[in-house]
Amino acid sequence: RANPEKYLATIATGNYIAIGTAANGCTSTDTIRVLNVYALPAIHLDKNPDICFGDIKMLDAGPGYSNYLCNTAATTSTIQVSGIGKYWVAVTDINNCRGSDTTEIRNINARPADFLPADTAICRNATLQIIPLHNYNQYTWNNNSTTSIITISGPGLYWLQVTDAKNCMGRDSILVLPKECYRGFYIPTA
Repeated sequence: RANPEKYLATIATGNYIAIGTAANGCTSTDTIRVLNVYALPAIHLDKNPDICFGDIKMLDAGPGYSNYLCNTAATTSTIQVSGIGKYWVAVTDINNCRGSDTTEIRNINARPADFLPADTAICRNATLQIIPLHNYNQYTWNNNSTTSIITISGPGLYWLQVTDAKNCMGRDSILVLPKECYRGFYIPTA
C-alpha cells in the first residue's frame, strides 16, 4: 500500500491474511492476529500565536504519558515559552503509541502603558473624573471599581489595571494632589 499508516489506522481486532506475489509469479501467504488496537495519543497545544511582552506561556501536552520530548529539550508534560518560534512535543504512551503536536508563537504584544492622564490636583470639597486615554476590554481600579471611569473626591494615588483585546494586562497610575481653591466672593475690609 502507498500509505501504510493510513491503512494501519483502520485496522480492527481480528485475523488478517497477507498475500504477496513475487516478480516471477510465486505467491506466499501469512496470517496475523490483531489482539488490541490502541488509539494514538491526542495532544492539543495552545494555538494562540500571541504572547504578551514579559509573559511566559505554559504549553501542556497533558498528563499520563510514559515519555515526553520537546524541541526545547524538556522531557516534562509542560514547557514554558516566552519568545517567538515553533514549539513541538512528542509523547509515547504505555502501549508504545506515539503522538505529537506543534504550535507557533509569531507575535510578542506590548502591554498597555501610559493610558491615564498626567498627574493633577483637586480642590477641597470637589470631585474629579479620571478617564483613561484609550478603551480596553477590562478595567480594575485600586478601589475595586470595574468601570472605565471613576469619580474621586479627594487627593491620593490612583491606579488602574486594564486588559486589552489581545489579553495583555498593564497598569498605570495618576497622582492627584490637593490644592486650595477659593469659592464665593472675597470682600476685603478697610
